[in-house]
Amino acid sequence: MQDTKPDELNLAQDKDILNLIGNEKVILSKKVMKLNHYGMHQERTFLVTDHAIYNLKKKSKFYIYKF
Repeated sequence: MQDTKPDELNLAQDKDILNLIGNEKVILSKKVMKLNHYGMHQERTFLVTDHAIYNLKKKSKFYIYKF
């Protein structure tokens, strides 16, 4: 098994992300590939905090889908 750190993308250090999540603690961040309903792959940033799960889509800024 690979030895990887949970916050692979160092989002706990990103100013925009910190403004988004406030006092939440980053548990996991990864790049993932999403398969949409048209069968096309889309890259997303998957962020898990101690309070929420975020599906982030990068354009000029992050678009947030909070679950």
